[in-house]
Amino acid sequence: MDAVADLVGLTGLVREGIKLIRGCEVAVDGTSFRMGVFSVLPLIKINETYPLDGAEASNLRRDLRLGACRGALVVGDQGLPVLSLRWEQPYAGEGRDEFLLVGPDELHVVSSVTVNGRTVSYTSVHTRR
Repeated sequence: MDAVADLVGLTGLVREGIKLIRGCEVAVDGTSFRMGVFSVLPLIKINETYPLDGAEASNLRRDLRLGACRGALVVGDQGLPVLSLRWEQPYAGEGRDEFLLVGPDELHVVSSVTVNGRTVSYTSVHTRR
């Protein structure tokens, strides 16, 4: 995660907050996909909602800076969500999150972030409790 934090210029509280992330929660209803990332600090929480029809949605930036992150969801080859994201300055860029089930109790989120032509990828592993 340090490489992504460097790429998007994170400092201070947000950089430290990443270390406190404790999980990911996903839910699907008839019209939308919802994702939440939470930490031990209540202030460091990300909630996003995307329509299942592939329409673009606006959510808060994951780096907690002012401005919006626009994204759209498609269903990938394995029938699981793939998010395509983009955000404006500062550190304008694009991202992609691909959700993969690894067994019945493990979710991998393979993420890539591109800023100024440079891409960093990483995988987050979440285990069902």
